[in-house]
Amino acid sequence: MSKRQKLIRWIISGTLLAAVALVGISVYQVETGKPDKSQGEELAEVPDSDQEQAQMTTDEENADEQTGTSQPHHSTVVDEDEEIQSEEQKTEQDAEDAASADVSAKMEESVDNISEEVDATVLPELNFSEETLLSWPVEGQIILDYSMDHTVYFQTLDVYKYNPSILVGTPVGEPVIAAANCKIVSIEDSVETGTTITTDLGNGYQAVYGQLADVQVAVNDVVPEGTILGYVNQQSRFYAEEGSNLYFAMTKDGESIDPVIYLP
Repeated sequence: MSKRQKLIRWIISGTLLAAVALVGISVYQVETGKPDKSQGEELAEVPDSDQEQAQMTTDEENADEQTGTSQPHHSTVVDEDEEIQSEEQKTEQDAEDAASADVSAKMEESVDNISEEVDATVLPELNFSEETLLSWPVEGQIILDYSMDHTVYFQTLDVYKYNPSILVGTPVGEPVIAAANCKIVSIEDSVETGTTITTDLGNGYQAVYGQLADVQVAVNDVVPEGTILGYVNQQSRFYAEEGSNLYFAMTKDGESIDPVIYLP
């Protein structure tokens, strides 16, 4: 075989090889672009509803691929489980809150009841009557009697006049006690009787203490019999000649009454 024939043969062989390669490439591209026949047959056998579901799933996957996100197929089931668990937790929390509120309400009610019982035990009863006896508010002797039916002589003033109280002579600084269970109605300063405490004994009765110093109680206090209200002060100028004393008066429904009637 001559060189010319060898060259022609080599050219023909190369051309045939190139043609075969091109055919193979074309066949490969066509095959990869076709749907799988067996897969198509399987889809054809799926009921319409399943095909729709499969199509929806495929569409969702395609949408996820386009948006760059991918969710697992069981996300819907997981969401439902989470919702159920959330509802159960909410129900349990509501029950716990209701139980806590019920316990708080019962505790408050118990505290109120205890407070009422304590108040009833600690606070004295204000129930003064004609049969009630007073304690002496201070140690001493009566130096000027109660007199509302006739006048009596006031030494310092050098006059005769009615006296709605008794004056009990006693040293300065002597403690003055509540003569009965009482509520403090007022604490006032008077020109005649100095610092003066008015108390409510109950049932329309009141007791008044004058010529006091270093008061130990406050308005609206409810105190038992024997509580120190204050101490005897220097007498006012209206009683300069009588000396230091406690001014002690009583009223019933606003009318003056003799305190001595109720003293032992």
